[in-house]
Amino acid sequence: MRGAPVKGPRDASPEGLDKPTMSAVLQHYGVDYRDSTLGWQSTLCPVHSEDTASFRVSTEDGGFLCQACGIQGGDVLDLIMIKEECDFPAAKRIAAGIPGERSGKRVTSGRPPPVARRESGYRPSFGRKRRG
Repeated sequence: MRGAPVKGPRDASPEGLDKPTMSAVLQHYGVDYRDSTLGWQSTLCPVHSEDTASFRVSTEDGGFLCQACGIQGGDVLDLIMIKEECDFPAAKRIAAGIPGERSGKRVTSGRPPPVARRESGYRPSFGRKRRG
């Protein structure tokens, strides 16, 4: 099951899912990393044992990639599914039990946020409705 994240249905309920931050999940699994670093950083992989840092993680975006074993994903639930070798509902239960800071990001239907108007009233052309 290692190598690619398990693709399962995401929670599309209106209340969404309150997930732990990537920092909280890395601490839960005992991964040593620098929380103050912005962007992508290298550390030891939580899935396999190694001596050289080959696991790249972005604590801001939640993305990760191990250049040694090939695991990759886009959020903390993907990392939990790979590490615990479980499915999406089990990963949600495990995530709920991880102490620490919560991301506040909720899994939604996948629609992009609406395009906001600027103070001047200008709205970019890709956000306008076509007249027809």
